[in-house]
Amino acid sequence: MTSKEVNRHSPDNITSPCGQGEILSNRECLAKELVETFSGDHLTPSRRFAANIIIEMPEDIEGRRRIDYIRKALDGVPKEIDQDVVISILEDYKVLQDAFLSYIDGIDEDSLAGRALKLEDNQVIPDDLDVDGDGYSKSPWAENPPIPAPHIDNLIKMFSTKDEGQGLGLETAMIAGAITLANLKSAPYHSAFAYKCAVFAENFLIPVCSISGLDNLESELKDEIDIMAGRNIGDALYRKDALSNDIDSTMNEVDRIVSLHFGNRHSTDPARFDFAIGNFNGALSEMLGESNLKPAVNTNSLHSTFFGSGTVKTSNGSELGVRARGKGRGSYCKKLLQLIGYYDTHSQPLKDVGEFHPIDLYGMTVICNDNEQLADSYANAVIRAIDSGKITPYPAPGRKNECFVIKGSLDFQEKIRQKILDKIPDVDMRMFSFKNSSSGFTDAKITGFYETGDGRIPYAPFELQFSTPPARLLARAGKKAAHYFFKLHKIYGDLVSMTDETAGAAIDIWQRKQDYFNIPDNSAKEKHLTNQSRKRVREFKRAYRKLEKKRRNMAKSAMTSI
Repeated sequence: MTSKEVNRHSPDNITSPCGQGEILSNRECLAKELVETFSGDHLTPSRRFAANIIIEMPEDIEGRRRIDYIRKALDGVPKEIDQDVVISILEDYKVLQDAFLSYIDGIDEDSLAGRALKLEDNQVIPDDLDVDGDGYSKSPWAENPPIPAPHIDNLIKMFSTKDEGQGLGLETAMIAGAITLANLKSAPYHSAFAYKCAVFAENFLIPVCSISGLDNLESELKDEIDIMAGRNIGDALYRKDALSNDIDSTMNEVDRIVSLHFGNRHSTDPARFDFAIGNFNGALSEMLGESNLKPAVNTNSLHSTFFGSGTVKTSNGSELGVRARGKGRGSYCKKLLQLIGYYDTHSQPLKDVGEFHPIDLYGMTVICNDNEQLADSYANAVIRAIDSGKITPYPAPGRKNECFVIKGSLDFQEKIRQKILDKIPDVDMRMFSFKNSSSGFTDAKITGFYETGDGRIPYAPFELQFSTPPARLLARAGKKAAHYFFKLHKIYGDLVSMTDETAGAAIDIWQRKQDYFNIPDNSAKEKHLTNQSRKRVREFKRAYRKLEKKRRNMAKSAMTSI
């Protein structure tokens, strides 16, 4: 083993060992930096140590060599490192990897995705992976969707502790997500490895991130996948679409627009988000009250999407939680490809093809205590938005007039309607959309533009959403209302499904997230392993003792024969 491998347990290596230049050019350094960024306060010393082992462990190491590698890495570790926690994460990560390999084996090997997934990691996905009836070459990236359907029941069971679930630790998903993000950012976009990372992220990590509240990591993963898809489509791997002449200008336009609001995507300067933070706080202050939104993750790291959290103090003295995110380049790119017609034959095109603006470039969510507070806060925000000189209500693409969209019970709708009419009797009700909700789910949105006061970028398009804790839980783990499942079903239709048992298991994952991520005491976090993870730790130790006994017997036999 190299000195680098032997000395992994040195204090200098437990923290990020890479300089700024290395982070930008070295995949291992980038992975460690992103683990730090997206794990934040949840990254205890033992979790960091396990992540470093995963990042530096050779890809092809298996069996006894893998056991040896891990034990040598753990030799002489500082007392602050809980070896059981480290082993549990490494074993859980192996279960996740093995499940992905099993998933690949189940993909039709004659399909484009199946052929691409069977390629070696360092191979480029060839132009002639397949040809269509007109003789044009095809690639899985040109399919819609480019990623094969996930197996939701199997995935949720892996992370659930209920019944036959495998109880993988949520910290393992957090670490695996950050490492996979580094792979997506650094791998050549046309390589088989990049495609495998995209499939792994989309079908194994993103749903779990969504359920457990790792929204920032979920968004960044999706953003990188969408950028990769756009670039591969643009390279005319499916030449019939002839986007090769358009993609460079399209990608340049994406970078130009998004960077104006959220800074250069290659920058690690925290100041790159200052303009966006000012616009978020400005829009919230105009419609609700004093806002103190701040970045939710470390901003001196190489990630390009803004995430924020904080509170807003309303005019009646209530303090409401706020979450915010900036529109990513990948999502913007996907909408532009939709605009120029690539998705017309596959999915719903933009209804209003005469103009294009992603209205949710600035996305904000206000969290109210209950539906009554939501109705009051939303109605006040609508009134202030209409009266404000800096807010221009404007419908999202696909809507004709509706800037204010309300979904809930009839009583909920009527309370909002009446309060607005009391304040503005002559309001144009064509700006409003009221929808019934039989499930009890409530949701209310405002879309429009905030006047920035900056001559270069005079307006910031936004979507302001109002929600409650029960509605957010339903959006994370509800059987039919879960955001990730809604999106998957929209893409794959009946190819994805969820049983009642799986829906219950998703709730189990969300509840466990409270223990994993919300306990302030590191020692309590460290000890909170699932029973299934503890069993895997015991099996690893048993395998190591068995291996050591075999070595001793071999050594004893060799000595006897001398």
